[in-house]
Amino acid sequence: RGRPRIEGREGMRRAIGGLAANRKVDITVTEREVRVVGDYGWYIGDFVVRYTPRTPAAATTTENGRSLILYRRD
Repeated sequence: RGRPRIEGREGMRRAIGGLAANRKVDITVTEREVRVVGDYGWYIGDFVVRYTPRTPAAATTTENGRSLILYRRD
């Protein structure tokens, strides 16, 4: 979506912090795939984030995306 990759919790906080300010945030996650192969595993899911402003006159913003989380056993 034209943005750099987000890594880690602090990266997520920075990425959505400004968008979430003074808004109600609803997140819907749909799991697409979870696999474990040897020492590796991954999760792929789709998400919809809806930002609803606290003032009724402002418009709701919706973002759609996909996430990939990789795990390594060590």
